[in-house]
Amino acid sequence: MRYSYKNLVATSDTPVLVKGGPSSSAVLNSINRNIRNDVVSLNLAVQEQDRRQRMVATYLDQQVTGIQGMVNHLATLLPDAPTDRGLVDFYSSTYIHANNTAEISQDYGQATLPILSTQEKMSYTDQSGQIWIPEDSRLRFFVSTQYQANVVPDDSLFMSSSEDFRGICGSPDNFFLGGRIPTESYLYVKATLPTTLNTHRLANRITVHPLPAFSHTLKAVYLRSTFGAWSSQAKDYLPWYTGDVPFCGPFRMHFSPTEITEVCLVFQASQWWGFQEFSIQLVEYDVSASLAVDFTAYSPSTITTAVLSGKDAGTLNASTYTVDGAVITIPLIQTAAYTTPVITSVEALWG
Repeated sequence: MRYSYKNLVATSDTPVLVKGGPSSSAVLNSINRNIRNDVVSLNLAVQEQDRRQRMVATYLDQQVTGIQGMVNHLATLLPDAPTDRGLVDFYSSTYIHANNTAEISQDYGQATLPILSTQEKMSYTDQSGQIWIPEDSRLRFFVSTQYQANVVPDDSLFMSSSEDFRGICGSPDNFFLGGRIPTESYLYVKATLPTTLNTHRLANRITVHPLPAFSHTLKAVYLRSTFGAWSSQAKDYLPWYTGDVPFCGPFRMHFSPTEITEVCLVFQASQWWGFQEFSIQLVEYDVSASLAVDFTAYSPSTITTAVLSGKDAGTLNASTYTVDGAVITIPLIQTAAYTTPVITSVEALWG
């Protein structure tokens, strides 16, 4: 709210200059004070808007490069269209049958058990939708020319920024642009769970939106337990996995419910890097659901086999499924509290 409007309102604090009224110097001083307050406020607003515009311009410039690289990479992966099989992923609802009761996340291309509740560990959203980020909820980073698997550098090497909170729960025009790496290096990013939000540190999922998307390679993901030990997490169900995850875009990783204090990501990166979201969550799932996918658009003959891809693919493919015409139904069953199967695609074979 600006202050200058008070110049037109007669109050005990802000008199109006009228004939026979208060001294002109008192009135003019009050007017001057309100105008100066407005100038300072507007200057800060303009600086913030300028910062956002420059960040968005920088981000978009590299984002174009990242998308072009991803498109070129995809062109090398796409096979000729086979006549004896069809593939369904979950980035759209096109092949989801009406009988499906599983949770479908089109943003991350994953099918899971239905979500009952989600507890965010890095920030808090109040009833009005306002997001609050505690002071001890931080992103810290370290850039190195060397990488050694299963080794997380010492805490003393990591730096922080006064603006890293923008990468914890940002928006399209409000994000954390961490810096520029002139030559390709290894970027370590640590997220620290705030003690002020968490009476317990149990978590089972992380959601990350790196910026610019599709511009860097995800090398590793580590969790630090409350006992201080780091453990590496499987990432072989993320898109384009080939040992690493090239052209890394927004991703969601699931793990067994664990008491943790930190998450560390390692990227092979160059040029600008940052984050729009870095969430650590405890998700409660329903105990069962049916994933139903429809291959009618492929005009299959008799479907003989279904091949499931996702987290712990070997376990998934030991699951039972049923085939009814062109529809495959896979029962999803919870095996322990706060866990879920994670399916990223279903391939049907016929012929």
